[in-house]
Amino acid sequence: MSVASKAALVGGRTLNTAVSLNARRATILVVNLAGFHKTVRALDTASLLRSHSESMKTINQIVSAQKGVFDVFSGDHFTITFNAVTNCASHVTRAAACILQIGAKIEIANFGAASGQLLCGNMGIDEIKRFSMVGPTVNHAHVLERLCKVIGVNSLVTYTCYETMQFEYHMQCVDVVQLPFTKSPTPVASVVGSKGGANDEWMYVLKNNEDASTFTELNEAYLKYVGGDLGEAKALLAKAGDEHIGSKALQQMLSVPIDEWGKRLGLYYQVALNANILD
Repeated sequence: MSVASKAALVGGRTLNTAVSLNARRATILVVNLAGFHKTVRALDTASLLRSHSESMKTINQIVSAQKGVFDVFSGDHFTITFNAVTNCASHVTRAAACILQIGAKIEIANFGAASGQLLCGNMGIDEIKRFSMVGPTVNHAHVLERLCKVIGVNSLVTYTCYETMQFEYHMQCVDVVQLPFTKSPTPVASVVGSKGGANDEWMYVLKNNEDASTFTELNEAYLKYVGGDLGEAKALLAKAGDEHIGSKALQQMLSVPIDEWGKRLGLYYQVALNANILD
């Protein structure tokens, strides 16, 4: 059957149902309602469904306003895409906006975000087919969301996301990890708040009320550490202070070779599993 004939008319518009994949640079945002499964034991079925529906409606409204696409969900896990299905030039910063806005509405939400080159398009067979994204970026977003509880933040984004988000959002580097399918360890960061403009009302501050404007030296210290300049990293860390989540992690890193520290991802998972916090 030709590609042209593999289409369906839905709501007056032609829907492409042909199997194909195209390379696109996109951002994946994973949202998890932390502790949701524990509430199953406490709520009756009707209350559980109502709570889930209210959360999902809130997420969908915010994502739609930011030109994202609600891709798929399973229970308390939601996968959002930006620039994978529809064009969205500012896909990285829109993911950051969603993190802050959803976090302001749903306090138990954790987030993982990653951006990169993906293969996007329809996959499957005639009987079972859906739009899909293929590439390490999808895996990275899910891994970072899982690590939020372990590190102690509500959001984690890749360094690629950090590089773009930092111009519009306050960011805090909180650890260095080597993500699956990458060649070397890189910093991962948490979205702390907006630097101004339309997102002021969505200002989100970390649990210990850290000032979102104080992370410049800390983030620079992380970059020096990754670059091998330990002396400058220590000097910048001293200026940043030791009360931040990222500061405490970096203090430990400075005594460990970066390759050894970056490969602690597996240890993180083991600790999380033993502590039964990967909910």
